This record gives sequence, structure tokens and C-alpha cells, in this order.
Amino acid sequence: MCAATAAVVAGTVATVATAGVGVAQSMGAMGGGSSGGGGGFTEKQLKGFAPTKGLQSYTARLLAENATATRPSLQEYAASGETAKFPITDPGFTPEEAANLHIVDPRTGMAIPYVGHGQNQLTLAQQIFEGQRRAREGGTGPMAQLGSAAYRTQMLQNKGQTTGVAGSALINQRISKQQTKFQKAQQRLQAGGGVTPNTAG
Repeated sequence: MCAATAAVVAGTVATVATAGVGVAQSMGAMGGGSSGGGGGFTEKQLKGFAPTKGLQSYTARLLAENATATRPSLQEYAASGETAKFPITDPGFTPEEAANLHIVDPRTGMAIPYVGHGQNQLTLAQQIFEGQRRAREGGTGPMAQLGSAAYRTQMLQNKGQTTGVAGSALINQRISKQQTKFQKAQQRLQAGGGVTPNTAG
């Protein structure tokens, strides 16, 4: 790869990497990065940080893919009517890289319902996604209840597709109970989260 190509790619990667390390160090400063409950991540821990691993892997393939790429000269740029571009080929992400960088949900490989710029409230899909995360961490508030009920309903529906008629009636009853819990959690969220004390989630 020519020096100019390497400089452009490395500059972009360095910007993203710096942001990632900053997040990791902030987490460490809040007690997430050391056994003592304080201080930042060590260099070894940062190397094992999933976004760092994903970015390193992707960057290596990006550099290899564009090893022979060269930017257009000034003459070529002028001759093209100022439309010539730096020919960098994006190799795409491997499934592991996409999961490490949270381009997809690391747990399921499914799409993450990201919050859009200017969005001032979560959609139902986003509430469920966040609620399931809170439920996994022991949350008991209305959003955690919403996520838990949605997950259990889906699991019961999947199970119902493989059971006989005798089992379907019982599963339908359980589904109905979960749907009731789901609706109640929705109502609590719409009312401002309820008034139950000491309920994270």
C-alpha cells in the first residue's frame, strides 16, 4: 500500500480506536475495568475489549485489500472533472467483527434497533430490546418486565408449533398470561414507569 493510502486508512482507524479506548477507559474509571473497583483498563484488558478486537481485525483486512491502491494524482483529478476518488475497497465485516463492534447483537446475531438521531423516545422494538437486556441483568422494572414477557411469549409460540393438540391448550394459556404481563408493563411505561420503589429496569 502506498504511504498516502496507509495514512488515510490509519487516520480513520485511529480516530475510531481513540473513541473506543476512551469509552473503555471511562468504564474502567467507573469501576468496570479493574478488580479493585477503580482506575482504568490495563493495556492487556484493552486488547481483549471486543470493539478493539473487531476494529483490529477489520483494519488488517482493509489494509491488505487496498495494498496496491493509490490516490489519483492532481492531473488525474483535474482530468476527471474533479470526480476522481480514492479507490479504497471495503472488504466488509466478518460475523465476529460485526458482533464485536455491535453492528449486530452479539448475543443473537440479529439487527440492533438503534435509536435514530432526533428520536426522542424509544419505539416498541427498542423498548423490548433494552428491556431484555435489563432483565438479563436482574432488572425488575416495567421495561425489564416488557422485555421478559416478549421473550417468553416468543419462546412459547415457538414451542406451540411443535406440540400436539393436547399441549397447545396449555401453551395458549401461558401465552395469554405473558401477553397480559406485556400489556401491563406497557401501561406502566406509558404512565411514567410506575411508582414501585427500588425496581431497576
